[in-house]
Order: sequence, then C-alpha cells, then structure tokens
Amino acid sequence: MGGIPSCGDENREFGCEKNGLLWYPRCRPGFHAVGCCVCSPDCPEGFRDDGAFCAKPTYGRGGGEIPDCSPGQEKDTGLCYNKCREGYYGVGPLCWKSCPPGWKDTGAGCQKDSYTNGAGYVLNNCGDKEMDAGLCYNKCPEGYKGVGPLCWKTCPSGWKDTGAQCQKDSYTNGAGYVLNYCGSKEMDAGLCYNKCPEGYNGVGPLCWKTCPPGWKDTGAQCQKDSYTNGAGFPLNHCGDKEMDAGLCYNKCPGGYKGVGPVCWASCPPGWKDTGVACEKDIYANGTGKNPSMCGARQELVGNKCLDNCPPGFIRRGTECVSKCPEGFVDSEDVCMKRDNVIPKQVCNPNQLLLNGNCYANCPTGYQPDETGLNCIAICPENWKLVDGKCVKNIIDNTASKVNPTLCPTGYVVRDGKCYPQCPPEFPYGKNQYCYKFDFDKYAQKIPGLKMTTV
Repeated sequence: MGGIPSCGDENREFGCEKNGLLWYPRCRPGFHAVGCCVCSPDCPEGFRDDGAFCAKPTYGRGGGEIPDCSPGQEKDTGLCYNKCREGYYGVGPLCWKSCPPGWKDTGAGCQKDSYTNGAGYVLNNCGDKEMDAGLCYNKCPEGYKGVGPLCWKTCPSGWKDTGAQCQKDSYTNGAGYVLNYCGSKEMDAGLCYNKCPEGYNGVGPLCWKTCPPGWKDTGAQCQKDSYTNGAGFPLNHCGDKEMDAGLCYNKCPGGYKGVGPVCWASCPPGWKDTGVACEKDIYANGTGKNPSMCGARQELVGNKCLDNCPPGFIRRGTECVSKCPEGFVDSEDVCMKRDNVIPKQVCNPNQLLLNGNCYANCPTGYQPDETGLNCIAICPENWKLVDGKCVKNIIDNTASKVNPTLCPTGYVVRDGKCYPQCPPEFPYGKNQYCYKFDFDKYAQKIPGLKMTTV
C-alpha cells in the first residue's frame, strides 16, 4: 500500500485531509472542518456545538427579589420618596406636619381639643368671665380660645386656624419613582438577582456564559466566525517519492519499474513488456533441407539442416527464441518476472505496516492487536494477553507451601501458586486477579452479605 501524497509546500504548515474525492488544506488550529469547504471555530470549553453556533452554558441564580428603596428613602404605595424632614411624615408626594401630641390627625388638618364652657347667660357685665356673642363664659385656660360654649385648643404658631381644626403645613416631596435599589445584587426587568461571576452575563434568573471576543451573541448561543477552505484539489506532491494511481511510493532501483506497490524488473531493450512477463523475440530459421552433411554453422533438426541460432537465442523446434535473462523464468513465448519482484510498500511516518496494510500508530502504552484495527493496552511484565485482557502469569510452585521464597522475584504465594505482585492501586490479590478493596473483610462487617469476586 502506498503512502498518501502531501499537498505541496503551500499547505505544509497544517497538512491536508480528504473529503470525497478531493483533498483540502487542514483547518487552522482552533478550527475544524464542516463538510468539504468550511472551517468552523471550535466551541470554547463548556459550550455545546450546534453547527453554526455554540450554545452557551447556563446555571440558575434564583427567582429574583422585589427591589427596595435606596438608603435615605422610604416606600409608600409601591414608590420611593425622599424621607420627610423631622416633624413631618410622608403621604405620597407630600410631607405633612405631624399633629401635636393628643391632637387627632384628620389628614390635611389636626382636630382641636375642646371642652364645654357652660351654656352662657345674658348680661353685660361678665366680671371675671368673658363675653362672647352677648353671653358670659368662663375664661378658657391658657392655650385655649373660647368660641361660644367651647374652648378650642389654640393652633400652633404658623398654622392656619380653620375653626375646629388647624390646617397642617405641608410641602411636596417629589413625584416618586419605581423601586430600583438592589444593594449588593443587580437589577434585571424590575427584580433583584445575585450577580453572575466573571465571564457570565445575567439575563433574568439565568447566568449565561459570555461569548468569546469577536463572536456574535445571539442570546442562548454564540454565532461562530468561519472561513472557506478552498475548492479542494487532487494531491500531487510526493517529495522524493513517486506517484502512481494517486499514492506515493518509494522509487524503484535501477533496472526496475514501479507499478503500484511492486517494482517489476525492466524487460531487455526491444522486448515487449506485458506486465508480469517480457514477450520473447522469435524469428523463423528457414525451411531447412535434407542433409547429406550439415554445414559448419548449421545443426540437424528433424532430419533437416538449420542455421545455428545467434547469440542470445535458443532453439525451439525450427524457431529461434530469445533466451530469458538471468533470474527470469522461461514460459513458452514469454519470460516471467516472478523472481524479479521487489515489494515496495511504504507507510507514512506516523503509521505501522502490519499484514501488508498501513495502520495509525497506537499511543504510548498501547499496541495493535492481530487485526491492526484495535489498540490494546500493553500488559505489565509477567502478565499475558488472553482474549484482549491482561491475565497474570501463574507459576505452579507446590514447594512454596513449605518455602515461599522459592517464588521468583516480583511474585507472591497465594493458594500454593506464585502470582505476580499486585500494583499499589490494587493491593488485594485473590487467585489471579487484583482488587482495590479487601472484599472478605468488608463482607464480615455486614451480616448476611455475600461478596462474589471474579
């Protein structure tokens, strides 16, 4: 089998790969081929490749919380307002003066405290009393003002007296605004969420992985940047080898001609090459004549004198046929090339020739099986490969029951036989197998548990 041709100096940096009947330059590092002609970027670690897009990894960050007002603000009917000055309280966009202690707050006013001052009587001299609307009433105590039979609490300074109430002083506190304070969290669509870690972007309750620089973010995916890998071309570069039927082979030595994986000996000049043989040159040697005595350069053939065959020819009946070259096999009209065949199978440097075929080399610690199609782990020393598995090599050593030191170095005695020592990661041996755990001791700890080992 011939080696695969290279694709020329211009593509030597990354090599080529085949798609269909054509070869294409291998994609640059970080890209992979999609179909024949497109190199698509590899998705970053953790992303899912969806063709033209890389699906972002996500994780949940909670259902979100309703925001609060910023420090220095207070909430009223779902809106935030600046806190009112001392002595005032907020109702929507207004800050109302607080009523004095004991007064009834009626919203826009404070209801005065009052008490009855008697029914009053008609006189014109009220003495130590006071007159109101032609009647004498007891004087109201300090802080109260008499109106008919009632003493009304005097309004605080600056307040408007409306009779039974004192009109509060108020001022506007702004129109209010939607809650927007999330503290150490972040707001999205009116709710507070935990901040996403670096490299992630929060959208509602999910943290989405950030797209790599230059990639288009489409929400749940990152759109890849891709480029065309050319139209493809047949491989035509074999370096110091020669091409035959699309494959590269070692050049044949002088005197041989390559056909596929075989070097055939070249036919002598003037001979017709029929592939596996060279067709002999034949000529008639005359009709002959009845001899009385043949001439000096004649020979008697079938009671007739025929001229001797020239050098390089041999007699065959009445004909002279070419003598086969050394190493060729004479077969009637042709000289067979059987003994002049040189196999010239060659594999690529990273391939192995096995049973006449080229296979990719197995990684370190592995070897090909008898078919060459599978790589199997190389068994440790003193182990043997049986049906694709590594099984310990067992040495009968009945004398070891008396003297265990008779086992070879690297072996231990179990049940009167020598077994290779188990590796550190599988320290417990039983028969020809090694286990990570001591199954017998483990089973003793759990009554009724039966452990079955191979």
